[in-house]
Amino acid sequence: MSYLTEKTIEELLGYGFFIPADQIGHGWIQRQITELLDGVNSYRPTRIEGTDKITWYCMRPIIVKEFDETDKQKLKLSGKWYEVLDGQQQLTSISLIIRYANEMWIGEEKSHVFKIKYGIRDPNSEFLQHQKINEIINEVNIDYDCINFSYISTAFITIHKWVKNQTQDFNIPNFLCKFKNYSKVIWYEVTSEKDFDNFIVKVNT
Repeated sequence: MSYLTEKTIEELLGYGFFIPADQIGHGWIQRQITELLDGVNSYRPTRIEGTDKITWYCMRPIIVKEFDETDKQKLKLSGKWYEVLDGQQQLTSISLIIRYANEMWIGEEKSHVFKIKYGIRDPNSEFLQHQKINEIINEVNIDYDCINFSYISTAFITIHKWVKNQTQDFNIPNFLCKFKNYSKVIWYEVTSEKDFDNFIVKVNT
């Protein structure tokens, strides 16, 4: 069994995502992150004529499999968690954008950020949570000793530089509203690895 739908970023914020060891590695380059930010910023939600529906900005697919209670107990997790089979780069980028907004734009009432766990005993989860802009040099301190750390930090500074390059009419509340409420990922949920394999075969034929 599997099903295909779409979910807003706001809907994702209540979930947890487990990224297996073979998926670890934030491989998105600066261009891809910049394109995501440009796409959201330039998008204009429009009411569909004759309906009460509004158009939305379409992001890339994410393929997941929900953890059952046994899976969660093994990893000491609680709440609704999904194993990410494809799309971890996009999820990490979305998380970084929200964390950037919390640090640079939003006051005491921070936006909730979905949980990400990168494999068993992997340090990426904690590193992701502690991305900060160094106000003195206007940069992120990048750890080049770990390739995954450098990917995450480079993505974070890419977001910062994109924001700094915006014109004075850049509307932060409007951008965040479009990002969280009018941007959706294509959500493909499977119940087994076989479903995932079948999906990949269909995509590539």
